[in-house]
Amino acid sequence: MWHVPQAIVLSDESCSSQKRILPSTRFDSENGFSGGKTTGGSPPPWADAQGVMPVTRTVPERTKRKTPAHLGARASFRFIFYLPSSIERDNAPARGLLQSGVLFFQSEARCPSGADRLPVSVPPSARPCPGESAAMRQREIRPELMDDPTIDPASHVRALRGLARLNALSRAWRILWPDVRSVVQSLNRPARLLDVASGSGDVPISLARRAAREGLTIEPAACDISERALAAAQSRAALCGIDLNVYKIDVERQELPGSFDIVCCSLFMHHLSSPTAFEVLKRMAGAAGHLLLVSDLRRTRTGLMLAWAASRLVTRSRIVHVDAVRSVRAAFRPDEFAQLAEQAGLSGATVRAAWPQRMLLRWSPA
Repeated sequence: MWHVPQAIVLSDESCSSQKRILPSTRFDSENGFSGGKTTGGSPPPWADAQGVMPVTRTVPERTKRKTPAHLGARASFRFIFYLPSSIERDNAPARGLLQSGVLFFQSEARCPSGADRLPVSVPPSARPCPGESAAMRQREIRPELMDDPTIDPASHVRALRGLARLNALSRAWRILWPDVRSVVQSLNRPARLLDVASGSGDVPISLARRAAREGLTIEPAACDISERALAAAQSRAALCGIDLNVYKIDVERQELPGSFDIVCCSLFMHHLSSPTAFEVLKRMAGAAGHLLLVSDLRRTRTGLMLAWAASRLVTRSRIVHVDAVRSVRAAFRPDEFAQLAEQAGLSGATVRAAWPQRMLLRWSPA
């Protein structure tokens, strides 16, 4: 969290509308500006009633775009942030704003008459390639709150419920279903399926329920490092009438429990460094008798915006709000993921884009 001492926000180049932000204003690269108030006592013009910047907001008619700059987009807003001239370029708050990919110093910009301030702005010339900001060109892996072993149990349960709603909204299991159904139909027996890093088990449970509706049989299993998550998965499965086998496994360090017809993994690989992801892919491939499916986020600006908005739409869990954005920043791009699979020995693996802002790796043993 960086604290912005003071700023004047100009709504257009003519400087006809000014709002002074009090020193309590804070900037968070994941949540935008918060805690600030205008001199009139109301929230800042870009904020909602709680002082949090929404995904889109009304801007001057002359301003065409509505991309939220705090998400790292190089927007063409005419908002200019003037920090006091005493704030040097190596100052921690200013440096944080710069490193977040949100604001840029513009030494050539002219200050309003009588103002002795250092201008900071988001110039259109700084805009990167379509769909990708400079801050998104490399993975940014930060510890996710969900992975904290000291996490409060009640907060963890709320976060798991929020993630389940996110998965339901995006129908994460539907990305896997066509390939899963093809394998299940080809077998003359129930198909054994393992979901790796399963969390609350919503993906294997949904796949088993869909198979049953189509007259097919899947024997689902789930593995995860968290006993609390596995307990939630078993409870959810029991409510759905599904017999779910669970295994407490640290897939980063331990082998998977035996062989399965289908091994799948959703929204986990972005947690891992490239060397660890390499090892996990090899372990999953070794346990997959017929098919390996790995679904994950794509690292794009659009995906970042969707994660920010959707997480706030479905849950009040701060853990989900923070982790959703961190997850996209840590995700692979499809070309990076395909290269990793090739290095892991998954010859013939394919990686394709999937809705919404996901990708799917598919591999079958020779």
